[in-house]
Amino acid sequence: MAKQAWFERNKKKREVVKKYAALRAELKARKDYAGLSKLPRNASPTRVVNRCAITGRRHGYLRKFACSRLTFREAALNGLIPGITKASWQFMNDPIADMLTRIRNAHRALLPAVEMPHSKLKESIANILKKEGYVAEVLVEGGTPTRSIKLKLKYEGRKGVIEGLRRVSSPGLRRYVGATEIPRVRGGLGTAILSTSHGIMTGVQARKSNVGGELLCYIW
Repeated sequence: MAKQAWFERNKKKREVVKKYAALRAELKARKDYAGLSKLPRNASPTRVVNRCAITGRRHGYLRKFACSRLTFREAALNGLIPGITKASWQFMNDPIADMLTRIRNAHRALLPAVEMPHSKLKESIANILKKEGYVAEVLVEGGTPTRSIKLKLKYEGRKGVIEGLRRVSSPGLRRYVGATEIPRVRGGLGTAILSTSHGIMTGVQARKSNVGGELLCYIW
């Protein structure tokens, strides 16, 4: 069981954040970084930590269910979450795999567009797909918390522009590469997408910027 002190500590941090929110916004607007540094450390919103409501675990937190992925998996397997089965929750721990699967299935069915839940990570990947010419258009629709991403797909006759998608790194086995180790997909005809310290970028961009990172997926 989680220690109550963990939750009480978070509660106090939220109160401090709320107390200094207006002052922080004012100092930021004036770019008074010296004044910001004099505020209490816990006045920053980044000091508040999301914790599993059952175990107190802070890693792998699922906002929608207010618990960690381990707690969610155990509850889902025991049938304690209505409407959730193993087939539906296994991709929730890996939103990128879910995104690639939706695109793959839509191409096989020759659908004009595919829709998926929104996240900043998926939106960045979608924008790369558009820039590289794999999709025709990227639309972000709806408002919080029901925002979604809609991708308009491209076809050449009855064949999709995207021939293949492959998830590389996964939540259970992360794969990191250096700038000189980034692979060339299909001899440079495909695209590798990485998560780097400079944001989400293609393998070509990462090599030019001389940065490595987590190898998310291949697309060709």
